[in-house]
Parts: sequence; structure tokens; C-alpha cells
Amino acid sequence: AITTSGSLAGVPHFSPHFPGIEDATALPSLEETRRAESLIRLRQIDLTPIVSTVLPLDEAAEAYRIAIERPSGTRAVLLKP
Repeated sequence: AITTSGSLAGVPHFSPHFPGIEDATALPSLEETRRAESLIRLRQIDLTPIVSTVLPLDEAAEAYRIAIERPSGTRAVLLKP
């Protein structure tokens, strides 16, 4: 698994040290997004260091509110089906 101090090492735009990425604030390409999704699906990336809130899908409105307002300590919000 790839777990380094809360960063997703080896995945574009999640790691400040990813080779070939000059602007880590830019949106990822479709290819980079698919690669990240694949690594997450295969459980090769541990998201627990960056997920601060987990809510059921039926609370999506609240999840979006939290993601937008970013209350203290909020890093990432995960919706579970």
C-alpha cells in the first residue's frame, strides 16, 4: 500500500514529489484520475490519513456543505453508498 504521511505518493496531484508534474495545484487529467481511481479500488492507497468525515449517501447535502465550508479539521469528506 502507498501510505506516506497522509499523502498519496505516486499519484499525480496528490504527491508534491510526483515526477513530471510541475503544477500540483492543476486539475488532474482524465488518465491521471483513472490511475488514481484504480489504485484506490485496488486498495494500494490508504485514504484514511486524508479522510476526516464519512457520511452515508443520503446525507450528501451535508457532505457537500462540509466540503465547501471546511470547518476546522476538515480535510476530505467521503460519501458511502
